[in-house]
Amino acid sequence: QILSEYQQQFLPLQMSISAEKEIYKTDEEIVFTVTLTNTSSASLLVKPLNSTNLYILYDNTMFPFSMENPLAKQTSALESGRSLSKTFHGDAFQFSRDIEIYASYNMTFDGVKPFSRIRLKIIKP
Repeated sequence: QILSEYQQQFLPLQMSISAEKEIYKTDEEIVFTVTLTNTSSASLLVKPLNSTNLYILYDNTMFPFSMENPLAKQTSALESGRSLSKTFHGDAFQFSRDIEIYASYNMTFDGVKPFSRIRLKIIKP
């Protein structure tokens, strides 16, 4: 896993996860965004950010996709320096805890898939 994390910096397609904030209250919906950025010097053909091409673990549980865009099924060219993003709404948690959101994109570069993770804190109000 450490090697895979190290290799991420050399991939032409970088993945990141961001959240609206780092600390959420219990019973508060968690909103996060997955972004793919083309860091190469050429355009790349990419697949849409949907349940076929994204694998998301939300606190060690498969994240249920909803409201898929039925028109976003084709590959498209992502120009150098450009990004593609999708925002997700996750369930609230009932108890204080730290959670991790992990996402992996189903496209390999020399056997390595782009992925990212973020850790968030859930607190009582």
